[in-house]
Amino acid sequence: PASRPEVTAEAKPAADLCYTLGPFREMKKLRQVTRVIKDYVVEASFRSREEQEQTMYRVFVRPAGSKQEAKALTKELVSKNIRDYFIITDGPNKNGISLGYFSSKGRAYGHADRVRKLGFDATAEPVFRTYTIYWLDYRIKSGHEIPQQIFDDHLENSAQRLSRACG
Repeated sequence: PASRPEVTAEAKPAADLCYTLGPFREMKKLRQVTRVIKDYVVEASFRSREEQEQTMYRVFVRPAGSKQEAKALTKELVSKNIRDYFIITDGPNKNGISLGYFSSKGRAYGHADRVRKLGFDATAEPVFRTYTIYWLDYRIKSGHEIPQQIFDDHLENSAQRLSRACG
């Protein structure tokens, strides 16, 4: 049988060590890791921050003054052979005309240009999604170390363990 390489244990720290672990994109995953490491830590807490990521682009005709004006614009759009639209009913672009969502920046801005050339006040803009990321701050019990296998089994690819000052 093939022999396995010998794994040597790290020297146990003489004093408490503190770390930050993350980021996590799901609170469920952070709680799971917190439960798994509880026997190795004196204390643990988490921090969160909202992030935004661009997901796509939207094209729309800028808002008209009223719903009636928006309806009149849709008739003009149809007369110019633009049939994929809807009237925006709330938010900062209320009474604007949505002309679709695009994953490609070039296609979105190209569509807005074509619609502008037909005489409409069309624009394209990125659309963002907001999500929360979490970090776990913890203090290792003096003389203990969390086994590497726990990190291997429970951390997302983007997560890191960083040393931090205990405070």
